[in-house]
Amino acid sequence: MKEILARVDAQLTFDTRAAVAKMIIVSPDETREKELKLFARGQQDSFIIFLKPDRDKGTRFLKLGGQLWTYFPRTEKTVKLSGHMLRQSVMGSDLSYEDMTENKTLLDNYDGELLPQETLDGESVYVVHLKAKNKGVSYAEIKQWISKTSLLPVKEERYATTGKLLKQLRLADIEKIGERFYPKRFIMEDKLKQGTRTELVLSDIKFGADVPTGIFDVRNLERTSNF
Repeated sequence: MKEILARVDAQLTFDTRAAVAKMIIVSPDETREKELKLFARGQQDSFIIFLKPDRDKGTRFLKLGGQLWTYFPRTEKTVKLSGHMLRQSVMGSDLSYEDMTENKTLLDNYDGELLPQETLDGESVYVVHLKAKNKGVSYAEIKQWISKTSLLPVKEERYATTGKLLKQLRLADIEKIGERFYPKRFIMEDKLKQGTRTELVLSDIKFGADVPTGIFDVRNLERTSNF
């Protein structure tokens, strides 16, 4: 059990990562697209900057530890978020701020139980039930369907402490990048909403990347350029 989770952690977590992304937000009424860049350092620090459309251009999120700051160029104001506010939707998507910036290891934060194997999309997969070790994580329980080929969770169900299903995540377009398998498409469905989903499609993914100097500093948040 621990060996499986260790392999998942080794592939999904990183020291640093840089990527370009397209966010596709689907609702019953419309489909919207946004372009952004993502930078991350360790398990605590991340920086996101939106590039398109024009109304979102220059919007930035900086997370340091358990705190997050947002900068909106239209108002030229920086707002600090923490606690339950980190679980709010990002730009009207199915992704929360925590979903967008999470880089914590499963082994450190969850106790795992291996369930009977199942078949998903024609492939035999491991099924794992994870229960949070403490209250500091985003989801109290997670159920994962882990590919035996890539040792990545190709499907996740994320639950509240009450046992209510909150979100479902699918990982797709899995490719070998360096020494790891990694998904280039994340598909999140908020089960508290009707008929919505958000796809985050990554490109130009670089692990061990040198992140731009100064972006992990609140003092520079309002001065950060569009990299």
